[in-house]
Amino acid sequence: MNRVCQFGIILGFVLFSRILIAQSLPADERAICIVIEREAQAYLNRNATEQASCWANHTELSQRVSLGDGRVVVAQGEQTALRRGLTSSFRQMAEPDSSVFVNRDYRIRIRGDAAFVTFCQVMSCHGRPTTHSQQVRYLEREGEQWKIVHVGVMYFEPEPTVDR
Repeated sequence: MNRVCQFGIILGFVLFSRILIAQSLPADERAICIVIEREAQAYLNRNATEQASCWANHTELSQRVSLGDGRVVVAQGEQTALRRGLTSSFRQMAEPDSSVFVNRDYRIRIRGDAAFVTFCQVMSCHGRPTTHSQQVRYLEREGEQWKIVHVGVMYFEPEPTVDR
């Protein structure tokens, strides 16, 4: 079986498993997972408007990304500035990213209109190394929707598996 066909099968399985997992969660947890995954997919699609719509509409937004080489990317501000920054960044990126991500091991703690979430994200794309990251999200409810207020990402190399 060629690599493209294998990639298509994996993509289908990932999408199907996301639907099954999401259906088994309580409503608020399901809504939180959906907005987190929608935001990541909007980034891959290079859709600044869609990505920014996943974020809260106030001035206390923040993002901290610890890259594998020790550098840290810091951003903070309000949703309009976030959208402008994303639009500018996406203009420099040639095309949408064909990577496929899987978020697993969600831990969600909801207290009233606030939620703290941790999970592991595995991102893969044919022809590139798979990336692994531990991620943190802080979300707040705006009306009936959950919106992202803070993102923390730490990339890591997974421990090698031992063949037995």
